[in-house]
Amino acid sequence: MEKLANQNQVSESYVHVPGQTPFSHASFPDQLDGQAQKHPDREALVFWETAARRRSLSFGQWREKSLHLAAVFLRLSIRSQERRALLVAPNSLDYVVVVMALARLGVNVILLKYGTTSQEIDETMKKYRCNALIYQLSAGQEDPYQLRQDSTDPASHEQHVIFITLGDVTSSSHEVHRYCDLTRCEVSEEEKARVLALQTEIQMEDALLAFMTSGSTGNPKAVQANHFQFVQATLTAYAAHRLTDSSRSV
Repeated sequence: MEKLANQNQVSESYVHVPGQTPFSHASFPDQLDGQAQKHPDREALVFWETAARRRSLSFGQWREKSLHLAAVFLRLSIRSQERRALLVAPNSLDYVVVVMALARLGVNVILLKYGTTSQEIDETMKKYRCNALIYQLSAGQEDPYQLRQDSTDPASHEQHVIFITLGDVTSSSHEVHRYCDLTRCEVSEEEKARVLALQTEIQMEDALLAFMTSGSTGNPKAVQANHFQFVQATLTAYAAHRLTDSSRSV
């Protein structure tokens, strides 16, 4: 290698230099709130659903909906970093509202792919000691709530879990909350203020999202990302692709 280097025959694929993007000290929900203040009516998210139905949220709408939902979650005692929520649902506007609402409360959200069996969901809840399950049932899928109720494993009944369903297929149990009902709850300004107060306690090293590996080399494992990692990765990609406030990306 030294001989080749001396002969100038070694070419580098890239030169690593420190990034030029300044680090941000604003958490994930703080980033949204900043954009909502600057561009409240600008579209932040667009989803095309079945039958070419277009749904969108402006920055202001995303902020208000996630703040409202976070206040309702707080009533259910879903809050702070010692709480872990398991989210199993397809990508949708409701999905991103849920993630942001949980982020406001400092909850670590474990993302599990939609279509995971109820047995696998239950095992993941036990392994990572999740306190809440927010899930969308697919047609014919066994309800994870009922699976846990029928379990003979003592650990299933020792662990208190709050169950919330998304989508049209809902649980038959009245013990399971429906997302659509939660979004219609009345929330006071005092409750919203309490959420925002809790949000100020979030540190950049606090856990934000955990992504599950494919499990190709064994059992799937959770890969953790904190607020700092998630925000900096997003801002770095933003700068690398020369995006501006008026840019749109797919």
